[in-house]
Amino acid sequence: MKLTSFEKIVMRSLGRKLMMKHVEAPKLFNGLSKGQFKRVLELGCGAGIGTIHILRSLEPAELVATDYDEDMLPHARRFVDHNWRRPGVTFQRVDATHLPFADNEFDAVIAFGVLHHIHEYRKAVGEIARVLKNGGAFLLEEVTREAHFWPISRLMVPAVLLEDKDVIEVLEANRFSVSWKGRYLRAFLLLDCRKLA
Repeated sequence: MKLTSFEKIVMRSLGRKLMMKHVEAPKLFNGLSKGQFKRVLELGCGAGIGTIHILRSLEPAELVATDYDEDMLPHARRFVDHNWRRPGVTFQRVDATHLPFADNEFDAVIAFGVLHHIHEYRKAVGEIARVLKNGGAFLLEEVTREAHFWPISRLMVPAVLLEDKDVIEVLEANRFSVSWKGRYLRAFLLLDCRKLA
């Protein structure tokens, strides 16, 4: 699903940049090393803020940054071009429930707050599992039901209201081992999931 106008403003805001820099990226990438993942897929790159943190923290040889909302891709491309001078980043519009990639193509898939935007989030997780190599990492930060209180729920409309158990259940059903990286503000969980052979 596409973002609301308000969500698009939030995705490009200073507050979003600060949260990503000081909370989300450090927690999610803690314990991981640069160059550990050669080929990385980012789902829901939005304005490119998470994309930059993936590049700086993990330095993959190749990063495919994607979003369903074609309006966000030019913003992401400009932001990354301004903040990252090295090659290896491409941008593509994709539907997470029908990923246009081969089986076992990526070493890691990364998603910052994406699943709650996808009506068929279970199908999307199945696609993520399909394109990941065995032993590959699905690193995700997800927004849970607690974040969608009034009036926020009127401005930032989720496709689905997820609870921790919903996220864990769909990951385990798709052969992921799940490790908690932490949470913040009660409503956001961060997970490091590895695809089992």
